[in-house]
Amino acid sequence: MAGSRKQEAGSRKPEAGSRKQEVGSRKQEAGSRKLEVGNWKLEAGSRKSEAGSRKPEAGSRKQEVGSRKQEAGSRKSEAGSRKQEVESWKSKAGSRKQEAGSRKQLAGNLKPDVRSRKKEQVAGSRLWEILVWRLEAEKYLSHLTSYHILFWFAIMANSISIINN
Repeated sequence: MAGSRKQEAGSRKPEAGSRKQEVGSRKQEAGSRKLEVGNWKLEAGSRKSEAGSRKPEAGSRKQEVGSRKQEAGSRKSEAGSRKQEVESWKSKAGSRKQEAGSRKQLAGNLKPDVRSRKKEQVAGSRLWEILVWRLEAEKYLSHLTSYHILFWFAIMANSISIINN
């Protein structure tokens, strides 16, 4: 019996060795995983410190952008006030122009247009010529019939309407 137990124990020894080896390899794997996790933590730490060093830069950039926006706003308001000033000048100029136009129109109403006076003079002289011609014609037409005289008056009326137009 003792021999059989010994034999049994001997047969278990290689099993135990293989289990020990397996445990050792698992421990090694766990150690390598721990190392890997440590490396990741180191990398994350270095990234964090890098980001922290960038924060003041970003803050200064934000401040710079804010000051530029403020400058642009002040320039915009300045341009708006200048535009308003120009509009007021334009409005004043327009009112002065309108005033001058009304004065000019009033002056034009007071003195008659030279062209219309000349037309009136020309039309008047033509009418005078027609009247003289009519008187001369009456001397010669005294022996004509009433039909001839009506025809002559129609021609005279036509010539007067042409002159007036």
